[in-house]
Amino acid sequence: MQSGLLLLGTVSMCLPAVLSATGTELHGINSEVSLSRFSSVILFSIYCSYLYFQLKSHRDLYEDEEEDDEEEEQELPFWSCIGWLVVITAFISILSDYLVDTIEGTAKQWDIPVAFIR
Repeated sequence: MQSGLLLLGTVSMCLPAVLSATGTELHGINSEVSLSRFSSVILFSIYCSYLYFQLKSHRDLYEDEEEDDEEEEQELPFWSCIGWLVVITAFISILSDYLVDTIEGTAKQWDIPVAFIR
C-alpha cells in the first residue's frame, strides 16, 4: 500500500514537468498550474482516505500481534532524544550549506549553470 502511494505521488509530481517538456500546454503556464493543483487535491484526498483506512476502519491490521502487559523500557529519555534531534538538525544544516557552496563554486569553475547541477 505504501509503495503504491509513493509511486502515485512520484508520478503526479512528474506530470506537470512532462506537460511542460512536451510543449502540449493548452493555455500556456496556466495548464501546468491547473494540473499541479488538481493532482495535489487528488493526492491529499487519497492521503486522507489512507489515514482513515489505517487509523479507523482497519486498525487491527496495523496493531502489534504481541500483546505484552509489560511496557518496554525506553532506551533514551525524552529530553535526551530532543537534544540529539537538535544537534543532528544543526549538523545537517551546516552540511547542507557547505554542499550548496560547493555546488555553486563548482558551477563557476566549470562554467556551467547552477540549475544544471541541481
